[in-house]
Amino acid sequence: MDTYIKSQAEHLSKVSKIDNPYKTQELKDKIGKFLSQFYSAEDRIEFLKHYQTFMDDILVEHRLRCQRDDCAYMTTNKTVTYFVNQELEKISKEQEKERFWRFGTIIENLTINGDGQIINFGKVEGDIKHNIDTLNKSGEQTISKAIEELTNAVTHTNELQETQKKEYLDTLKLLSEEAIKPKAKRLPYSTLKTIIKYSLGTLNAVSSLSTVTGINLTNIADYFLNNQ
Repeated sequence: MDTYIKSQAEHLSKVSKIDNPYKTQELKDKIGKFLSQFYSAEDRIEFLKHYQTFMDDILVEHRLRCQRDDCAYMTTNKTVTYFVNQELEKISKEQEKERFWRFGTIIENLTINGDGQIINFGKVEGDIKHNIDTLNKSGEQTISKAIEELTNAVTHTNELQETQKKEYLDTLKLLSEEAIKPKAKRLPYSTLKTIIKYSLGTLNAVSSLSTVTGINLTNIADYFLNNQ
């Protein structure tokens, strides 16, 4: 697939030259047509990066012979860069939205959906534990401890129903997965802060959890605030 993506990007670069600024829409349509071949975000990103590289190489070669800043090659490259960045930003927003919904998060009311069934928490706890181990290995003991203590408290309390436990554990799993991601790939801090406040903040009302909730939620929020 990589070879095909690269070949398509190269082909588009060879037919992208525009000789006047009125043809920018024509170029945008060409980019959109080639881009429509690829369905996954990863393939589209790869295609756009290859395409930009080919266009930059063409410009570099041309600049050896021409130093004009208003030539067709320069105009084309600037236009391509603008449209490529526009498409990459669009893909990034789509990925962010997909990540948010993939964890069952409903943005409008800021809750994590349960399915109303009796839940076996083994897999969710296992995923959280794996992420906690990853955080510990990278030296992030404060947030790993906070997530671990909250996970254990939610799992073992008798004051929550099964569906409530699932909601809290799903949220803790989401936060642990966001914590181990590179900063650039995380949900925005404002979104994470809201999730912590509204999806986990209600744990303060559970009497058996009140002693572990406050400081741990603060430590989780501080981690994302200080690592944006």
